[in-house]
Amino acid sequence: MLTESQLQQIIDGFAKNSQLYGAGHLTSKYRRLKRYLEEVTGREIEIGRRVVKVVQPERSFADDADVPF
Repeated sequence: MLTESQLQQIIDGFAKNSQLYGAGHLTSKYRRLKRYLEEVTGREIEIGRRVVKVVQPERSFADDADVPF
């Protein structure tokens, strides 16, 4: 598992380094970086041109402690 700090370092490095965001083997149809990050974080990841983004799950009523019933 990656720590939040390690994940953030990968996100920042990907955005700033053309050798990473331009690397076809990381972002090709095989989505190697996406699959790796999802495996080691247990979270859904989206990767755009220079952006790695952690997808926040949709909130449900079961998650909402403010529901009065």
